[in-house]
Amino acid sequence: MMSFEEFKSKALNEFKDFLPEPYCNYEIEVRPVNKLNRTLTGICVISESAKGGPCVYLETMFEVYQYNGSFDETMRHFADCIEEGFQQIPTVPKLDLASVEDKVVFNVINANYNDELLAKVPHRLFGDLAVIYRVAVEVTDLKFASFVIDDSLAKHLGVDENALYELSQKNTQGLFPAKIMRFEDHFAEVMRKQGVPENVVKAQTKEMKAHSERKMFTVSVRAQLGGNALLYADVLGKVAKKLGSDCYIIPSSVEEIIVLPAELPVEHLASMLADVNDNELRPSDILSYNIYKYSLADGSVKIAESDAA
Repeated sequence: MMSFEEFKSKALNEFKDFLPEPYCNYEIEVRPVNKLNRTLTGICVISESAKGGPCVYLETMFEVYQYNGSFDETMRHFADCIEEGFQQIPTVPKLDLASVEDKVVFNVINANYNDELLAKVPHRLFGDLAVIYRVAVEVTDLKFASFVIDDSLAKHLGVDENALYELSQKNTQGLFPAKIMRFEDHFAEVMRKQGVPENVVKAQTKEMKAHSERKMFTVSVRAQLGGNALLYADVLGKVAKKLGSDCYIIPSSVEEIIVLPAELPVEHLASMLADVNDNELRPSDILSYNIYKYSLADGSVKIAESDAA
């Protein structure tokens, strides 16, 4: 089994040999790519006619290699990914404001983990989170294709961060509605996706509801935009009314948030969140280490203060 550096050297030298025609004749560009919460090493196959092309990532390739133990099999798999990427490249809209203004959406991400990205894009801070902006190129039940609006694109479009925020407020929730579920029902849905037998799912869900001391809800947004729910004021207000009180919000992952009555100690919830972040989530799935609080009185959302404060 090769080390990462050995794998990287071999992959950079040989990956092109695994690409089918005509992609094996295209230019290969290796560059750092800012993804959420981390920077990956992209191997990008560039079509001269399209002035771009799909990328695969060395770190992901290495994870697959560690799993299957075969360098050649790993290269063939990601060569197939490149071919599929070229076949599925969506039509990019004209890059003028009139063409994209109804496609601008916001994306709530962790600020600390994305400082390199934030240095290059219009954004606003929100607690320990940041709001960045994307152009949604293709949105279906199965696919979300988008690109981040960086400073140069914003300048080209003639918009500042405030204008992007206003546009995204009009578009985001319509394109990416929130899904509210009782926590137990959400847990049942996860178990079904994992292939747990239905009788087991029903029994565990019934047991959880019978012994639950307080109602909890999950609010999810597809395409790993769960953090956006923190800016869906009407959705949070609806959940708070169901609970009949101010709420604590656990930013459990980029997939969803958990909302519960503001009763348990903040430190206890923060400790549970940190444990999940550190031991169960991939770094790319972490949204925050802080608990947030929703005020039923004024609809505000801010980092919850420690009970000892």
